[in-house]
Amino acid sequence: MPRPHEEALGNEQDPFERAKTEWLKHARQAIEDVEQFTFDDFLKIKAEHKARKPDECFECGQKYR
Repeated sequence: MPRPHEEALGNEQDPFERAKTEWLKHARQAIEDVEQFTFDDFLKIKAEHKARKPDECFECGQKYR
């Protein structure tokens, strides 16, 4: 989102660069998380999800309302 003074001046490049930098930061972190993910981690998550009931959220396990 452009800052008020950037918007008033028609400056679109700075907000774009900030957004791009922020996105890349999150993408790099996600890649790092996946690289550190092990098969044992996968099996643990798989077992947790198998234990979920049909009326529970797949992600957090809370019951649907």
